Amino acid sequence: MPVHSDNPYPNAKVLKTVSGLSCNRNGYQRQDVSHSEALEGIKIQAAMVNADAVVNNFCQKNSDTD
Repeated sequence: MPVHSDNPYPNAKVLKTVSGLSCNRNGYQRQDVSHSEALEGIKIQAAMVNADAVVNNFCQKNSDTD
């Protein structure tokens, strides 16, 4: 399944907004989930709603608010 950080399909129908695990919850925490593992989680959720692509995704690496 293609994964895009932007949206190359402006006329596509949004089926559902999905989210996965962030790559790192805060700057002091060891990275538990790799970028590719985080993307796999989003792809699985997208596949469950029969999506054929994931667009507008990002991996949050540092968040002091979590």
